[in-house]
Amino acid sequence: MDKITFVALRYGLDVNGGAEVHCRMLAERLSGFYEVEVLTSRIKNYKTLQQEYPEGEEVINNVKVKRFSSRPFDQKEYDTIWRKAKWSRKVRRMVYRMRMASPVFDVFPVWNLGLENDIALLKVSQFYSEDLIHYIKENHAQSKALIFFSYVSPYTFFGVHIAPGKSIIIPTVHYHEGGIFHSMYSHLFSKAGHIAFNSAKEQLLARKIFSRKLAPNSIVAVGVDIAKAEDWIITKEKYKLPERYILYFGRVCESKMNDLTAYFTEYKSRYKEDDVKLVLTGGIFMPKVEHPDIIYTGFVSENEKTTLIQNSLLVINPSKSESLSLLLLEAMELGKTALVNAACPVLKQHCVDSDFAALYYKNKKDFAEKLHYLISFPGVLEENSIKAKNYVKAKYDWNIILNRLTNIIDDLKQNETKHL
Repeated sequence: MDKITFVALRYGLDVNGGAEVHCRMLAERLSGFYEVEVLTSRIKNYKTLQQEYPEGEEVINNVKVKRFSSRPFDQKEYDTIWRKAKWSRKVRRMVYRMRMASPVFDVFPVWNLGLENDIALLKVSQFYSEDLIHYIKENHAQSKALIFFSYVSPYTFFGVHIAPGKSIIIPTVHYHEGGIFHSMYSHLFSKAGHIAFNSAKEQLLARKIFSRKLAPNSIVAVGVDIAKAEDWIITKEKYKLPERYILYFGRVCESKMNDLTAYFTEYKSRYKEDDVKLVLTGGIFMPKVEHPDIIYTGFVSENEKTTLIQNSLLVINPSKSESLSLLLLEAMELGKTALVNAACPVLKQHCVDSDFAALYYKNKKDFAEKLHYLISFPGVLEENSIKAKNYVKAKYDWNIILNRLTNIIDDLKQNETKHL
């Protein structure tokens, strides 16, 4: 059986986050086709950066996981180098914002401006591990493919340069991210054997930024895994849940939540729907908002998450930065309407493509009005339920996803020597 290696910043059953869950689902699914290995850090919480997992090997759901210690992180050192590196990123971003990407990046697709500072920044970043990168250098020949998660990972940049021909990047490029404009990523995105995007919007953004030098690429995305539901009565009592609530699940942090709590409190004051509460589920990485109608559950099991989705009125995704949104797809698989942030092109496109089984909001007033509309008309939620399930089945079936990825892995062997 051929071996493949996944490389991710964090990995574990108790690690939540879109890219991390995405990686684990693919690794576990592909363990039926390949010998699967995952290389990752010992870090569980990306805020505290404590190396909570032990170094070494463990097996999680038939997947061999190797954990490596990260370099001690020095915020002051990082900030110093970040200031040196940001100016070259600003130049490329300014070109893009001035709508000059096509003429400029077509002629100059790969940039060296500030490259030394960019690379230095990676080497002092939060997850940098010399041992992990050395392991790739010494062992990459044993793997048919190296699958790297997230373009921002130092493992991705250095790992792809070690074995470009057999490297697949699942970049999770998010709109509204300035980091994508660092010069080093023009080298990374032109070097890999293949880039597997999550959506057409993500692919289009990368094509604009990296132009004609963008490596071979396609849309692969991911399927949806739904755990068996926990008993509702037990779950309801455990987390003190109300009968009627809207649900957010994922990382409870500023970058994902944006203005959700402020928008929800505006809705409550405007429409006086006293029995409807907001439930926030997932690891908490920001100060809590004290409000009688906002409930924090903290981290929940996958079974409990399924129950929480099933019994919610609808699901909210307020993020501006998504490359796919497993949150949305899981909700739709369970027949739930989602209300999403129009500032995220990927989420907005899901709404359009699903014949508006999900709706998007543009501002605080629009959020309140659409939430009131959906809650006031249960028939709309029932109609959306059918459309949502059909949408996921048609576009995100696991057989489709795995066929795409295994074909890419098999094709890499033909191209393996072109970069070496």
